[in-house]
Amino acid sequence: MLEPSTISWDDNYLCTNGDIGLVFSYNNGYQCNPNFKCTSTLEPGAKDWYDNALCLPIGSNVELAWSYCGSRDAGWKCELVYDPSSSSAFNDNYICWKEH
Repeated sequence: MLEPSTISWDDNYLCTNGDIGLVFSYNNGYQCNPNFKCTSTLEPGAKDWYDNALCLPIGSNVELAWSYCGSRDAGWKCELVYDPSSSSAFNDNYICWKEH
C-alpha cells in the first residue's frame, strides 16, 4: 500500500489468503478503469489519501468497504489497516469485505 507522499507507508502490505486481483491505487491510478471496481481509502486526517483506493477486478465476487471511523456492521469481516509510524488518524481505519 505505497502512498509516495507518506514515507512510513513505503513498506506496508495488505495480504489475502489467495490471489483475488487486489491492487492499491494512489493518484486515481485505477479508479477510472472500467475493468476494476474501487473502494476509496479516504482518511480525512491525512490530506494525501484523498485519491487512494483498493481495487478488484470488476467480476470479483468480493465486495470491499472502507471505514476511517471503526469497523462495519455484522456480516462484514474487517481488519485494522494501520502503520504504527502513522499519525493517530489511522488508529481506527478498517478494510472490510464480504463474498457473494
